[in-house]
Amino acid sequence: MYHLRYVLGLSAGVGRDFEEAETALNIAKNDKRSPRLGEAPINVAKAIIEKYKNGDFSAKFYSDEKLVNEEGFNFETRLEFYLEEARRSLAHLERIKDLRGDDSLEYDLFRQEIISRSKCEGGSSNAYGYALSQLTQDPVELEKLGPATFVLFDADNVKYWNGVGGAGYGSVTSHILAIERALVKNLRTTSSKGDTSRDHRKIKTGTHDLVLPLSKGMVSRTHGDAGDEFLVKLWVSRENLENVVLPRVFEHAYLEQLALYNPQ
Repeated sequence: MYHLRYVLGLSAGVGRDFEEAETALNIAKNDKRSPRLGEAPINVAKAIIEKYKNGDFSAKFYSDEKLVNEEGFNFETRLEFYLEEARRSLAHLERIKDLRGDDSLEYDLFRQEIISRSKCEGGSSNAYGYALSQLTQDPVELEKLGPATFVLFDADNVKYWNGVGGAGYGSVTSHILAIERALVKNLRTTSSKGDTSRDHRKIKTGTHDLVLPLSKGMVSRTHGDAGDEFLVKLWVSRENLENVVLPRVFEHAYLEQLALYNPQ
C-alpha cells in the first residue's frame, strides 16, 4: 500500500443521453482545480479529502451547452462493435437452446460465459455488457418507466497519482475499484418482484431512484477494467438525483476509498 493516505476525486455529468452527460462532465472537470506542477502529494491529498468532508461534490447538469461531439456520435453508435458481438452471443445461446434445451449443461456453461464476459472486476458492466443490455431489455417495462437519465462519472487526477503523486498504477487501480464498488452498492435497483409500475410511481413522487439490475448492464465501466469512467443509466426525478442520489454516491466513493486503509 502506498504510504500516503489519499483519495481520488470524482466528477459527474448529467444529461438525457450519453452525449449530453459527456458534455456536462467535461464542464464539471474543467471547473475543478488540477494539482499544480510540483505541488506536494500530501497537500493534494489533504485538499481532496477536505472537499469530500465538506460535501463539495462536482456534478453538472447539461443545459443546452455545445455538445462535445458536434457530429452527434452517441454512445450506442460507439458501441456498434460490441452490439454486433452481443448479437452473435445471443444467437449462439438460442441455437444451443434449440438443440440441447435451456436445462442442458452446454446452455448453462455458455450463459455463464456471457455473464462473465460482461462484467468488470468491481461488479459493473463493461462495454460488451452494456451492449448486451440494449438487446435484452423488455421494451414494455422501459415504456412504463419513461425517459432515462444518464450520469457519467469520472475519477479525478488519475494521471497525477500514477505519475508525479507517486502512488503508482496498482494503488490507483485499487482506488478506482473502490469507486466502482460504491456505484454498484449505492444505486438502488427494481423492486424484488420486478413491479416496474410501482417503481414508476415512486419515481414520479421523487422518492425513489431506479437502476435496472446489474445483469441488465445499467452501471457500466465504459472502457472496461482499464478505464476510470462509469456510465449510470437510471430513472429518477431531478430533485431526488441532485439532493439524494448524487450526494450518496459521492459520499460512499469517499468512504470506500478510505476503507482501503482500514480494512474490516
